[in-house]
Amino acid sequence: MTPYYVLYHGLIFCAFVLSLYCTMRRGKHYIFLSILLCLTLVIELFADYMEKRHIPFFWVYHLFVIIEYSLFCLHYLKTISTNYRWRAGLSIYLFAAFSFSVSWLVYHFKLFPGMNINLEGILLFILYTHLVFNLEVDRDIPIYMVPDFWIAVAVLLFYGGCFVCNGLFAPLTELKMGQPLDLYYIIIAPLNLVFYTFIIIGLLCSIQKSRYFMR
Repeated sequence: MTPYYVLYHGLIFCAFVLSLYCTMRRGKHYIFLSILLCLTLVIELFADYMEKRHIPFFWVYHLFVIIEYSLFCLHYLKTISTNYRWRAGLSIYLFAAFSFSVSWLVYHFKLFPGMNINLEGILLFILYTHLVFNLEVDRDIPIYMVPDFWIAVAVLLFYGGCFVCNGLFAPLTELKMGQPLDLYYIIIAPLNLVFYTFIIIGLLCSIQKSRYFMR
């Protein structure tokens, strides 16, 4: 395993442990994030195992993208209070139906689901932009100490940054060109590290915030 993957898996594991701790300390506010991080670690380790044995594994991402969007959306619904909550909830079912249809009819569960992830990114970008502008902020606590601010920024940076890359990944893979790996290590790999680092920062802010209010 390369140093990058050791760091990558380590960040996911660290984020999962912190989210689990925060879930137990803050009334299950981070329960959906905790489940997502646990599943992410399992899926990434499984994909690495399959790749080393040269066994096709892209099918697992076709299933995971539906779960990932659902859990991110549920975290958004648990964080925000708005009259549009029902629309976000409805989007889970609509996205699941669309994503499964594209995986079955277009990708046949064999290629990287770039179109699915791009649509997921667009929807999450909308939801978490709305979350950023509707966070309940205490005047005595700066915005950079608000846990969900970091989580929202992590989502915005990651999905905004890899939008084009995901769209190119599938066709380049189908053509058996070397560019997919280049795109991954140049764009996606650094974004992965930033994404989980920001989530860890947000969870650490949550722990510090809890201690602040318990004094």
